[in-house]
Amino acid sequence: MLELAAIERRRTLEERMPLPVAALVADAVQAARDEGRRPDVAIEVVPGPAARVEGDRLLLHGALVNLLDNAIDFSPAGGTVRVAWRLDAAHVEITVRD
Repeated sequence: MLELAAIERRRTLEERMPLPVAALVADAVQAARDEGRRPDVAIEVVPGPAARVEGDRLLLHGALVNLLDNAIDFSPAGGTVRVAWRLDAAHVEITVRD
């Protein structure tokens, strides 16, 4: 995470763009499912409000996939990983829970 933060700090504002949170989450969930490492663990997306975040799509995607992979790896057989987001004033909070 520290490496991702350092890379992000070096990026210029032109490389950052508003991205829909629902699409970011959907893409990351699909990538985690495609890996198929733990077919015995379900992934559930709890839709949140329409929201956008500003950032680098590849870095955000990588961070979300990493969180999902960790949650899947440490879930018990038959478990469910839930991904949700909420909007709080000027911030979006994405949660990944196992």
